[in-house]
Amino acid sequence: MASSVSVLVVDEDKQIREHLAASLPDAVGDRSTTIYVATVDSIEVARAELDRSRVDCLVVSARLIGDDGTRHGTPVWTDGVPLVSFERTNASDIDLETLGQVVSDAIQNTTGRLGHDREDDLEAFKSAVDAVDAGIALTHGSEHVYINDTGASICGYPDSETILEGSWTDLHTAEEADRLREVIGDGLDTSGRWQGEVSIRRPDGVDVPVRVTITSLTDDRNVVVFQDLTEQKERERELEQSRDFLDQTQRISKVGGWELDLRDETVEWTDETKRLHGVSLDYEPSLDDAIGFYPPDQREKVRTLVERCRTEGKPWEDDFRIVTTDGAERWVRTHGEPVIRDGRVVALRGTIQDVTVSRAREQKLERMNAELEALNRIIRHDIRNDMAVIVGWAELLAPHVDAEGQDILSRILSTGRHTIEITEVVRDLIETMSGDAVETYPLSLTDTIQRELTVHREAYPAATFETDGEIPDVAVRANPLLASVFRNAFGNAIKHNGNDTVVTVSASVEDGGDGDDFVVVRIADDGVGIPDSRKSAVFGKGEKGLESTGTGLGLYFVNKLVDSYGGTVWIEDNDPTGAVVVLELPVVTVA
Repeated sequence: MASSVSVLVVDEDKQIREHLAASLPDAVGDRSTTIYVATVDSIEVARAELDRSRVDCLVVSARLIGDDGTRHGTPVWTDGVPLVSFERTNASDIDLETLGQVVSDAIQNTTGRLGHDREDDLEAFKSAVDAVDAGIALTHGSEHVYINDTGASICGYPDSETILEGSWTDLHTAEEADRLREVIGDGLDTSGRWQGEVSIRRPDGVDVPVRVTITSLTDDRNVVVFQDLTEQKERERELEQSRDFLDQTQRISKVGGWELDLRDETVEWTDETKRLHGVSLDYEPSLDDAIGFYPPDQREKVRTLVERCRTEGKPWEDDFRIVTTDGAERWVRTHGEPVIRDGRVVALRGTIQDVTVSRAREQKLERMNAELEALNRIIRHDIRNDMAVIVGWAELLAPHVDAEGQDILSRILSTGRHTIEITEVVRDLIETMSGDAVETYPLSLTDTIQRELTVHREAYPAATFETDGEIPDVAVRANPLLASVFRNAFGNAIKHNGNDTVVTVSASVEDGGDGDDFVVVRIADDGVGIPDSRKSAVFGKGEKGLESTGTGLGLYFVNKLVDSYGGTVWIEDNDPTGAVVVLELPVVTVA
């Protein structure tokens, strides 16, 4: 006989069922066989039990099957299971010894007929179970009767034999075991099946998350199938981290995403898109809802772009205004493109970016450019005309001025003509400030420096303007505003140090190392100097034009102009006192 046998008793009388359930194991079994007896009250329930669980022998009241009255009939077969009938009497009148022998013989005959096939089937089944990438266990009560190698490995045991020595509660913490007793018991009592996530505590103390399915059998037996979720949980954590990173990136860049599924006309927004529109994160818009955020005068254009992308597959990128739910107006840059599968447009996807700040900057820049253009017209028209009148009247005075006044008149004419020249190139300065390209051409460095030295010696007679060595006779690519570079550098030296300042100019041509020479001009003074913390700030770097916090406008213009010429400018300390403005300009040709 097999090591365990399942007997199903069928009788309407509860007392008889309970009596046979308690007595048959001793009447049928021996020391090597465990007899499990289950009971039901009808043939219909018995058939259902045969369909869902293992039964080795049916013991049925004769009245339920229409037996001929034999006290303990010869076994018959139903669906491959032997059926033994008994006459329904009082429980105390049943001949348990005889009934037990008939049941035992029926089971023995079953084993003899099916033994080899069952052994082959069980061996094949065990091999299949061991090959499954999941833990499979059979429990009886609180003990494991069987577990495959995969299950033992998931639980952290070297083999299945080791894990069979303990209770299923040994696989969990006390708190988890208490939880499982409560939730699993309710599920098995209700439907005979329970599924959920469970934490297994391995012998090394590591907790393993598993998904468990438990199916109830008869006689307090259960089949347990469980899968290790460690890798899945890790992927979920990585996915969550990626989502957090994407969400943070969207927040920082203020770029959201959207999708229009053309199969069901549903719209999906990312969280940042919802934040841009001022709606809650659980908001689910329709296409009409999404377009409704645009002002009435722009909705038709948006619809046209969407329809063209839908029907013709044409992407778009454009700026629009939207009005959020709280009434705030924002500028957004939208981008949309088709999603094509099997030659058909099945969805539209794109981005939406908050460009309110950049649009405000652009508008501010446009206003500034307009103001600069107005200033340009004033300087070039009004000031130039007035200076032309002054120069004209001064030229008329020449015959009427004596020899002593000729020198003064000459200075007036020189300064006036130079001012007129400056007005002619102010447009270049404005173009430089606005970022437009400035027209340049080779210009003599020596002539420019010498002319400005002469002007400043006359304008500041108490100061000393000198050169240290000869100024190289080279040309640099610039325009007439190069004179303003030196004028501002010379003027700042006097303005911030006093009229008796000594200004020394030196220059040298250096090898750029790549075949391009450059000239380095050093303008040194003997004043108080400039602290290291202010050496960059004096050029107003990082500030905006006329709002610069540098030392007036002079050195700001120097920096802008030198940069437009392809050069650089910086400040150094002079020895023993004072500061040095260093200009580095590309050499074009030798004059």
